[in-house]
Amino acid sequence: AYKLLNSELSRRGLPHSAPQELQPKIDLRIKQDTERWKKQIHEYVDSVPADEMDDVLKRLDHEKEISRRFSVPKRISGVLLRDELYTRTDQYKAQKERDRIIEEDRARHEYLSFKIAGVTFKNGRRSRQTILRQINFRDPPYDRDPEIRLEKCDFEGEPAFSVYTGDEQVGYIGKQDIPEVLKRWDKYVGVAEFSVYGGGPGRNYGATVKLKFLK
Repeated sequence: AYKLLNSELSRRGLPHSAPQELQPKIDLRIKQDTERWKKQIHEYVDSVPADEMDDVLKRLDHEKEISRRFSVPKRISGVLLRDELYTRTDQYKAQKERDRIIEEDRARHEYLSFKIAGVTFKNGRRSRQTILRQINFRDPPYDRDPEIRLEKCDFEGEPAFSVYTGDEQVGYIGKQDIPEVLKRWDKYVGVAEFSVYGGGPGRNYGATVKLKFLK
């Protein structure tokens, strides 16, 4: 009611808003009504043959019945009904399963991203810039996603971490980031993501790597 009043008064150039102490009560009422309507619509759809909801004209009839039976405003009943029907689609169920897997993964793992250093060096006669360019443009032998791995090594008596694609090194974890990787090394799982950026006239290619660790 207040939303409609606001809209009408604003149209007339007479701004209006609910008193400050009343607004939380309005928000709570909207939330309670919406949750109740969602439950009622869910139970209603359960009682209707699925093919009737697939028929546009019959679905409109059911929408009107929902609005009448549960006192749902007409412009809301259609939205809530479409939302309910979407939750029954394979697309929605697949997305919920993906979300579940992601949440489960986040509960067990942490991810840290690092900029790869040493990308302008050479591996013998082969430039790492050439490797990154091939990966970026998916040129052979990198016309498929590269298999990136991290190897712990020593550099001048200090621990270091080299980044490889196949047998070719593309760089290493920067010196400033080594402590972060080192303290989690016993929980290291693998490389989650690898991306190349930059390139173009007068610009070198760079790369970042996201590492996956157990929590």
